[in-house]
Amino acid sequence: FLQMSYVNVGKTFEEIEKLTIGQAKSQVLADLYWEKGAKAYNQKDYEEALNYFEKILIDFPASSLAAQAAFYRAESLFLLDQNEVAAAAYKNFLAQFPNDESASTALFRLGVALFNQNRFDEAAITFENFIMRYPDDPLAGNAAENIPLAYAKVGKTGESERAYEELLRRTQDPTRRA
Repeated sequence: FLQMSYVNVGKTFEEIEKLTIGQAKSQVLADLYWEKGAKAYNQKDYEEALNYFEKILIDFPASSLAAQAAFYRAESLFLLDQNEVAAAAYKNFLAQFPNDESASTALFRLGVALFNQNRFDEAAITFENFIMRYPDDPLAGNAAENIPLAYAKVGKTGESERAYEELLRRTQDPTRRA
């Protein structure tokens, strides 16, 4: 109740942090962290958003907000071009929340983050896994286009050709096929 009253009277996040040192953390604080993190994320202040999402994961790992916080933590890192850390965050998210509604986006972004690190073999495998797991997802076409590119980057022409053939098989639009 005390923590809720701090929020209700308009205490700042920093004031609440100081006033609650040593206290058991309540869901009110988790909700406050989420609200602040989402606001910062929507304002494209990914550094600040990252701090709030990490606070949820540290202080409230069993919270109903943990999956969202883990996903948006990875997204914030990705949007800050911290591809190595983002890839690890996406892997952690997928390991902890494999059936979350954001899992498809996380798997696709993992592939992109790996590609951006020149880890082309891993990126290709990740995109292949994405297509197998989410064949009807709107990002499946993009994943299919990235597979041959990734294999070509490491000189695996056989795998690249096979991936291009699979891409042609998947593509119904005659203009795109051309």
